[in-house]
Formats: sequence, structure tokens, C-alpha cells
Amino acid sequence: MEAEKFCPVCRYEYRPEIEICLDCGAKLVDELENLSEFKELDLVSVYTANSETEANIIKSVLEGDGIESVFSSNAARSVHPFTINGLGKVKVMVNKKDAERAKELVKNV
Repeated sequence: MEAEKFCPVCRYEYRPEIEICLDCGAKLVDELENLSEFKELDLVSVYTANSETEANIIKSVLEGDGIESVFSSNAARSVHPFTINGLGKVKVMVNKKDAERAKELVKNV
């Protein structure tokens, strides 16, 4: 039996076959104990998307340039996502050290 995986940002536990955190989009890891580099992570918002689909597009642009990102949202995930008064907005967050480059990349999207 395969071991569970964990989100380094949210710290949620997932089944072994899942690779990406369903809440923030971070790549899952095998162990939380060996995540000292994530404990000091200083995340900043570089883009606010109107939907999770839009946020995923921005995430793929950033990953194409080697910048890892995660999502932050106040809305619960839904099969039928929608935005009402900003509730469905999704912030795309990156490490502070990558923020300037990330903002330049998303400006051209």
C-alpha cells in the first residue's frame, strides 16, 4: 500500500494517487517533517483571478518560467464555480523572492 501525500502549504493529507493539492494547487510531498524550506515561505499575491480556471492559466504561465505558485480563496470549491461580490476570486500567490518576475509575467497574459 502506498503512503499518503501531503500539501506543504495547507498541510492536508491526500490519497497516494493525487499529485496536486485541491485547495491551493501546490505539488504534494511524501513527508511533512522534511519541509523546513516551506516553514519560512513568505507568500505574496501577484494576481487576483475571477475564477479557478483563470488562476490555473496564470499558474501555468508562472510554472513555464520556473516559478511555483499556490492559490488562496475564500470560496468553497464547487462543481459549478461562480463569482458573487468577489467571493469566487482566487489569489495567485508566489514566494516573495519571485514576486517581481511573476508580476511581469502575468502583466503580459
